[in-house]
Amino acid sequence: MITRWIREGKTVAVGRLRIKRYSVSPAQRVQQDGQADEIRRLKAELRRVSEEPAGVAASVYVSPKKGILDPAGQATHGALKSLGYVEVADVRIGKYITLRLEGVEGERARERVEEMCERLLANPIIDDYRVEIE
Repeated sequence: MITRWIREGKTVAVGRLRIKRYSVSPAQRVQQDGQADEIRRLKAELRRVSEEPAGVAASVYVSPKKGILDPAGQATHGALKSLGYVEVADVRIGKYITLRLEGVEGERARERVEEMCERLLANPIIDDYRVEIE
């Protein structure tokens, strides 16, 4: 037998399961509703606090240098032309990278992200990159 709380006082039968009904006084209902509202408010506050990002946000834009052949850009340019977008003069395909850094602030964060770009995120021989710290 399954026991379940039914506020409206209705008995519900699902297949062979019997669900008992309990009667609740109006005073108990008000108290429970007040507690439920407080629990909902606390959960919303906890969700808001946990969703706030900590640390520093950084954005990195990586694109091929001007003199470097960009086959993906050329293929996209040709496809756009064939679709009727004749006003497109040039297409360069790059990467957009977002990072969140904790424990560093300001100029130190910029230095660390630029170091990451030099060592891994971009190839300094064929790529240009731009770093934005938020």
